[in-house]
Amino acid sequence: MENVVKRSGTEFSMGAGSEPDRFHNLGDYYMKQQNGKKQKRRLSPEEKYQVYHECQQPDAKIGEILRKWGLYSSDLQNIRRTVEHSALEGLRQARPGRKKVTTVSLEEHEQLQRDLAEKEKALAELSVMFTSLKKKVNLE
Repeated sequence: MENVVKRSGTEFSMGAGSEPDRFHNLGDYYMKQQNGKKQKRRLSPEEKYQVYHECQQPDAKIGEILRKWGLYSSDLQNIRRTVEHSALEGLRQARPGRKKVTTVSLEEHEQLQRDLAEKEKALAELSVMFTSLKKKVNLE
């Protein structure tokens, strides 16, 4: 038995217990959740950059690219915004001159101070032992 589902003016034919055809055309870009609803697959950063790069080509057909990746135009806008923000942030950090001072938490600073004190104490003990061994070797 075949059902017809109408969504926003478009009809999708469905077999008994099957999903609308539009989900099948998108390959593995949609996956099932446990409750039976569809959830869009998350793209890796590399895949998002690939989409961005494909859309930046001079003769790029944006609609085809978005359909291929299973994205909406709002997804592309978010990707473009993220790429622009990341590029600007990277350029800000790459400017010549003094480097930005990084901060550490007070707890981490205190732990580093304790570690440094322990190592300085161990170095002092080893230095004393080395000096005494050196004196013994020179006397014999």
